Amino acid sequence: MKTQVSRIVLGSLICLALLTTFSTSGAQPPTSSPPTEHLRLDVSEPPPPIPEPQMAPLRARALEPLPPGTGFIPPPMDLSHLTGQKMPKGAVPQALPDVFDWRNKDGNNYVSPVKNQGNCGSCYTFATIGNFEARLLIEGESLFDFSENNAKECNWRELNNFQYPNPGDYWGSCDGGNAFMLASLFSQKGTVLETCDPYQDSDVNCNPNCPYQKTLLDWRIISGDAVPSTQVLKQYIYDHGPVITSMYADSGQGFNGSYDGSYTFNYTVPPGNTNHAVLIVGWSNNLPPVPGGTDPADGWIVKNSWGTGWGDNGYFYITYGAANIGTSSSFIHDWQDYDVNGDIWYYDDDGWWGSWGYNNPTAWGLVKFIPPEDTKVTRVEFWTTDATTDIDVYIYDDFDGTTLSNLLASKENLSFDEAGYHSVALDSPLAVTAGDDVIAVVKFTNESYGYPIATDPHGTVETGRTYMSLSGSGWTDMGVTHNTDVAIRLRTSKGSVPTPNAIYLPLVLRNHPAPPPRWVIILSEDFEGPFPGSTWSVSDNDSNSGLYYWGKRDCRSSSGSFSAWSVGAGDTTLSCGNDYPNDVFAWMVYGPFSLADATAAELLFDWWSETELTYDMFFWGASIDGNEFWGSYVTGDWSSWTMGERLDLSNVYHLGNLLGEDEVWIAFVFGSDSSNTYEGSYVDNVVLRKQTGGGTRRSQSPPSLQRVLQPNQTMEFVGLRLSQAGIQTIR
Repeated sequence: MKTQVSRIVLGSLICLALLTTFSTSGAQPPTSSPPTEHLRLDVSEPPPPIPEPQMAPLRARALEPLPPGTGFIPPPMDLSHLTGQKMPKGAVPQALPDVFDWRNKDGNNYVSPVKNQGNCGSCYTFATIGNFEARLLIEGESLFDFSENNAKECNWRELNNFQYPNPGDYWGSCDGGNAFMLASLFSQKGTVLETCDPYQDSDVNCNPNCPYQKTLLDWRIISGDAVPSTQVLKQYIYDHGPVITSMYADSGQGFNGSYDGSYTFNYTVPPGNTNHAVLIVGWSNNLPPVPGGTDPADGWIVKNSWGTGWGDNGYFYITYGAANIGTSSSFIHDWQDYDVNGDIWYYDDDGWWGSWGYNNPTAWGLVKFIPPEDTKVTRVEFWTTDATTDIDVYIYDDFDGTTLSNLLASKENLSFDEAGYHSVALDSPLAVTAGDDVIAVVKFTNESYGYPIATDPHGTVETGRTYMSLSGSGWTDMGVTHNTDVAIRLRTSKGSVPTPNAIYLPLVLRNHPAPPPRWVIILSEDFEGPFPGSTWSVSDNDSNSGLYYWGKRDCRSSSGSFSAWSVGAGDTTLSCGNDYPNDVFAWMVYGPFSLADATAAELLFDWWSETELTYDMFFWGASIDGNEFWGSYVTGDWSSWTMGERLDLSNVYHLGNLLGEDEVWIAFVFGSDSSNTYEGSYVDNVVLRKQTGGGTRRSQSPPSLQRVLQPNQTMEFVGLRLSQAGIQTIR
């Protein structure tokens, strides 16, 4: 049995669970068999032969080479039965607005910043993680920046030298993928932060040492191999947030580096052809015209993963159904905080890879686990291959290969309106003992699809562990007979059971107290687009050695291809790696912006610096007059990227709390004296954000540097004046 530690969450707002009750036993579980209607046999007659399960056909289409900057590979299962023609459960019939955009929903932005996949076929990680980050914002949590690098390097296929579609075709981390792979990874383990595992657009090693943040519990498929109904897809976006989807990126139709957002894509390709994963965030009937047209276009607003310098600040527009957009649409539905005391037991290392059944909408799956320690089972988890009309879940104490006995728990009459990955919570954790087997049984009844059991043939296939049955009696050992594992899992925890997100109603229909304040992005700058443009003001206030400015360069970056180098522009263009000149006082300023309505605000960024110790410096700070800036400066050798540096604008050195100020500026400053030069300083991935609503939060203590300095490093709080010529700190 494979196990991975993961968080378990139970709890709030599980509307489907209101229809059922879950019973668990105490120290003496009742002895019981499966439902009797499945076991009535006349002992005077020989038992009927056990029906033989069949595997659903896989998709016939061969894989095509992926264009640069794409990376979507559809799963191997034929999902043509998932047509996307049915409205989401609980949706109220209504006329949707002509324009809807999750970047501006009731004045709030619920979409995380655009990122850049670079020269790597990892689009599926950006689309899936972008969906996860947006769902968290919609649910009132802070802005998370999860690691796409960890997702592409630490999934099962990359870690196990998976070969597909042919033997010898090794699956590299930049060779593409899909949301199925990440649903499996995030449910087995979880997401990690970008700051722990920064993105690299190449095949590198998995970093297994990052702490997990969120664990996936439920992921739902809107459409498989077909473009869904436009109205259905709009309703899902309206109810549940931005949607992961795929399309065919055709450079011959302008879907390339030249696109500037001035027109709306409107080209067709053969049905089913897709190669790129993106995130639909909304729609509009007032988009730029299609090529050759003059009237406003009607279509989707889509977040790409090619940086903010591409398209319209990283976004593009496309008419409904063009380029097969909408194919393979899905969304993350439920999750929990990662549980350090938790585990998950499973045999489907690679998740859902095949669908099995009896050409009948109903089939039973059984998985037997041997607990490695005393713990408590909290959830039963599984994949569904279609929308279901009935799901019944049982946990038994014994199974001898033929007969189940000692029923420990059951939960019946469930259903899920979408195929995907699902989690059923126990009302009370079920104690299990190390070495004493526990058996999870699930009866699946699909709406129509005759192959209800998801399986995985990859990794070490188990024998005597996973089984299928047509009726709940007469079991087929899938490892022995078909070399595959049934994909049913048990989630456990030795600690207190956490609370899941567990939202089962459309988000716009929920009536609960106002959510906590959400982050509103004021500025997001990854230096992949035009710089300084109208966003930044750059200057050099010391002209003794000529003028040198902060400039966009590809010398170093914490992610993507570019960052701002402290002497990247000016009278002379320096080559990457050159030392900075003497007598530079280079400023990069943004503002003014308002914090009048803010209850919290912060500046986040990545930085790298190498300067003369004590005499040359890199500074970041804030101002309320646009001239006198207060903050931190460093000198010496900081020549590795510091990720996620934070300036709390409610607690700025000397200035104190800036919340409530009508005008605020932030600045990055580099200064050198008249001797001894090094490479200088770099800044990347700048995010300036605020929260609004609720009471103002004020810091109670002055800011602290909280750094362990090396002998070749200094760091201090200081002030600088933009009006000064040359470095003169104020304290």
